[in-house]
Amino acid sequence: MKGKQLSRSWRSRKIYGVVLSILVRYLWVYGWSKVLGNKFWQKRAQKLHLQSAMKLRKVLLELEGLFIKIGQLVSILSSFLPEEFRKPLEDFQDKAPAQSFEVVKNRVEEELGGPLDQFFSSFENEPLASASIGQVHRAVLKDGREVVVKVQHPYIPDIAEIDLQLFDNIVKLHSILFHIKGIEFVSAQVRQMIREELDYEREAANMNLMRQKLADDPMIVVPELVPELTTSFVIVSSYCEGTKINNVPVLQEWNLDPHAISNKLIELCCRMVLVDGVYHADPHPGNIHVNRQGQLLLFDFGAISTVPKVMMENLPKLIEAAAKNDTEATIEAMKAMGFVSHNDDALKFAEKLIAVGQEFLRNEVQLEGMNLKEVKFDMGADNFKRLLGMISIRDITNTFQVPKDYILLNRMLILATGISAELSPKLNPLDVILPYIKNMVMRDGKSFRKFISDSLVSNLTTLLALPGEAEKVLKKARRGELEIKLKDLDSRLQLFYRLGQQLIWMLLSIVSGVLAYNAYLDGFEELYLYGKIGLGVGAFLFLRALWMGRKMRRQM
Repeated sequence: MKGKQLSRSWRSRKIYGVVLSILVRYLWVYGWSKVLGNKFWQKRAQKLHLQSAMKLRKVLLELEGLFIKIGQLVSILSSFLPEEFRKPLEDFQDKAPAQSFEVVKNRVEEELGGPLDQFFSSFENEPLASASIGQVHRAVLKDGREVVVKVQHPYIPDIAEIDLQLFDNIVKLHSILFHIKGIEFVSAQVRQMIREELDYEREAANMNLMRQKLADDPMIVVPELVPELTTSFVIVSSYCEGTKINNVPVLQEWNLDPHAISNKLIELCCRMVLVDGVYHADPHPGNIHVNRQGQLLLFDFGAISTVPKVMMENLPKLIEAAAKNDTEATIEAMKAMGFVSHNDDALKFAEKLIAVGQEFLRNEVQLEGMNLKEVKFDMGADNFKRLLGMISIRDITNTFQVPKDYILLNRMLILATGISAELSPKLNPLDVILPYIKNMVMRDGKSFRKFISDSLVSNLTTLLALPGEAEKVLKKARRGELEIKLKDLDSRLQLFYRLGQQLIWMLLSIVSGVLAYNAYLDGFEELYLYGKIGLGVGAFLFLRALWMGRKMRRQM
């Protein structure tokens, strides 16, 4: 990283500049859409989201440091960003130019308290990989053990506080202007996750924990930590050779079965989440490799999360409530699991969750000969991924304040099922998952088949009750007693009035700005002054109207 990139003023100018330019573009399109109609916005929105994300991404890569990681985490945790905006930030790889070997050498020697040749018989100059926070080198210890040395970039501690403070300022700006639901909560979680990833001692402890948890499975390999050479900024662990888990041509060249590897991956995820309660939260192909023996190799333990105890206790209740079409019980189970409802949309989300449960019972549960003892399940990896997509984390976070552990769990499931489908599209994940789910649902001696049959009976009861409910509604309609209530009509009319004000003041700002710019170029000082005054007044009144509108929405 160059000297200017470490400067607070330079980093501030770059990030504020791109954020403000993106805001101006959105305000421009939004303003014209109020004049020309919603089709104007719909026609340009997708392209605007994508262009803005690519522009932001370019600046984040130029800034390096923590902003690459911040961009990724915001895209993962945020429900308020459009999909076209989130995807480029979520997908771009966390890569950064490698530091010179001399810088790495000095860093390692400073941390270990001696020259490299005191600890290593060889140390490769070129890194195996380099990311925003650190880079990895291959080396050999004095006793002959092959290891990898993960070294945090020396500038990271200096710019960490700068980048996090700039990020907080941007969040506050968006919160004031747009009152985006949940943005402060996301900001706090991003800050916490960044600090955790910067703590190499914590990552080393995570590595040891995962190694202990998975020690009894011969098909899972977690590198062995070299504790005497591990510090807050350097991690030394055993070298494990393999290929990325989704590198199918190499797997086939090694005579390994992609279907078996896919099966093992799903099994690993089930074990981590439903048995051990500790899981790798970032299982992308770069962090999961396969060796020639078909063993799964796990790397990078900066993002390790735990399954909250309340989830383990209440997940069976949630599954049962959704399967039985019980809206109130579904909401109560989610609240018991730690999900705090933002508003009255919890009912709508519960109904959607129940719809997913019904979809599962209708399409994936088969009854042979109408015998409830012969319940079978048939779901391929693609169908399983589709079912998960029906209740995306975006839907949940729009309704509830969601702890980061659940968001990371959702990300882990999506990544794992995506890899599984890529390796073996015909794999039925439920064959692996159901034994673990059964152990959770079967309490008080209830069998899993009894659970399914109870769910089917509950839905049948609801279905039989529908004609009676429909008849009640029709009778009220015939008697003229049917009422339809429009909620908060007066408030919504006032809100439209505020939107009209926002449009007027925004147009005044735009026209005054164009007038001032042209007057400045042509040398008309008096007109330039009037233009500046109009721009200032218009901008102030626009922001005031925007704030009043947001305040009104909060009260609705």
